[in-house]
Amino acid sequence: MITRLTLEFSGTVYATLNDSRRRHVDLFHGSVRSVRLPAPGLGLKAVSDYFDFERKLPKVSGGLDAVTMYITYLSNKDVQLREKLMTYNGDDLDATLFVWKKLSKLSEHAPKLDTKD
Repeated sequence: MITRLTLEFSGTVYATLNDSRRRHVDLFHGSVRSVRLPAPGLGLKAVSDYFDFERKLPKVSGGLDAVTMYITYLSNKDVQLREKLMTYNGDDLDATLFVWKKLSKLSEHAPKLDTKD
């Protein structure tokens, strides 16, 4: 998707898209290949719960609840529901950074593997 968008734009937008691609880190992809945790999965909620991340909005069970709230918000423009969605999204951003820091700390202590064939 980003490659297609990059072809359609030029100048500053082109540089911004390239910078975004360069700085993107896919925590899930790296974790699937190298992390084993006693958690029910490697999704953000499962891993952040394993590391005891405290959510500001613990009553939203996951993405499906958030999508349902968003669809409801689109139909009624309820300001309180919008704030709840913003808090949920903020929790996800905070949880992503929290998990990244925890995984980074774990990797500091991981044994280095000899990759010579």
